[in-house]
Amino acid sequence: MAAWANKQKGTDSKGIPIEFGILIARAVPEGVIILTPRHNVYYMNPLAERMVTMSLEDATGLNIHSVLHLADKNAEILSPDNNPVERALKTKQPFASKMFSVLSAGAKVPITLVVAPDAASNYTVITFRDIESELRMQESASELISVASHELRTPMTAIEGYISLAMNPATATIDERGRYILDKAHREVGRLGALFTDLLDAAKINDGKLVLSLIPMDITPIVNEAISRFRPIAQKQGLHLEKTGDTDLTPQFIASVDANALSEILDNLIGNAVKYTKNGSISVSITGDDKNIRVTVTDTGIGVSPDDLRHIFEKFYRAGDEMVREAEGTGLGLYLSTERAKAMHGAIMAESKQGQGSQFTLILPRKQNTSG
Repeated sequence: MAAWANKQKGTDSKGIPIEFGILIARAVPEGVIILTPRHNVYYMNPLAERMVTMSLEDATGLNIHSVLHLADKNAEILSPDNNPVERALKTKQPFASKMFSVLSAGAKVPITLVVAPDAASNYTVITFRDIESELRMQESASELISVASHELRTPMTAIEGYISLAMNPATATIDERGRYILDKAHREVGRLGALFTDLLDAAKINDGKLVLSLIPMDITPIVNEAISRFRPIAQKQGLHLEKTGDTDLTPQFIASVDANALSEILDNLIGNAVKYTKNGSISVSITGDDKNIRVTVTDTGIGVSPDDLRHIFEKFYRAGDEMVREAEGTGLGLYLSTERAKAMHGAIMAESKQGQGSQFTLILPRKQNTSG
C-alpha cells in the first residue's frame, strides 16, 4: 500500500494535488473507487476494499467490471452491456440509484450507487454505501403504518356510522347546536378515513405492491365528473372552474387506466388548485396527439417557489408558504398521484411561478380507438 501511494504524484486537471483528493476519499463514510480514463481502478478507499473484498494493491489497474460486481433488484448479476456504470462511462453523464446491490463476500448487499465522470480530467469517481439496515428500517416503518392504518379504519368506519345515525332525523332527534357539532365531527372522521387510505396506499407503493387494473377507456367522462365534484366548492370560494380544450365535436381520449386511480389523481390536482387559489380562475383541459393525452390543471393561485417545486412530488413534503402550512394536508397527495400515474405508464409535470399560479399536467399514453 505504501509503495503504491508513493507513486501518486502530481495534480488533477484543476490543479488540485491528487494526494489531497485521496485523503478526502479515505475519510468519507462510503466506498470510493477512482477510475482512470481507460476505466481501470486508480484508487479505492478502505471501505470500498472491504465491500468488494479486494485489496487496493490487487485491484489497481484492473477494469472496473473485474472489481465491482453489481446485481439488479432481482439479484441477477449485471453484465457490462446492461451495467449502469458502463452506461455512465460511455455517455459521460452522472448516474445515481438505489436499485442495485454489490456482490460482497458472496452476499448481495443493497447500495446507493453514484457514478460521477469528470469531463475535464476523464477520471471517474464511483461512490457506494451499504443501505441494508436503512431498507430494513423503512420496511419495518412501512409495515407499522400499514397495520396501524388498517386496524384504525375499522373503528373509524364504526364512528362514522354512528354519527350518521345520530344525524338522521328518522333515527334520532337533535337540536341545531347538536347537529352543528356532529357535522363537524363527521367531516373530521372523513378526513381521518382519507388519511388512513393514503397511508395504506403509500405503504403499498413503498413495498412495490400497488396493483392497478388498467382498462382502455375514454377518460373524458372521468375528467368531467371530477370537475363537477369541485365546481360547487370553487363557486363557494368565488372561483371560476371551467373545462377548456375540446376542439373536436366528439373527442375521443382513450387510454389504459384504472378509473379509481385516475379519479384520485384528478381529485388531488383539481382539489389543490381550488385549495391554493384565493381568487381568479381554474381551468382543466384535455388535449392530445397521436402518442399522448394531456390533462392540464391551471390555476391563478399562490404558486410554488423554485426550491419547493424540486421537492413537491416527494413523500410527506409540504411547501413552506404560509397558506400551504395552514391548509389541511399530509404531503402525500402529489406523491401518491405521481406514483399512480407511473403505474399507468404516465407522468405528472409541474410548472409554477410563486404568486402567479401553477400548472400541473397528467400525461398518459394514448390508445387509438379501434371500435367500429
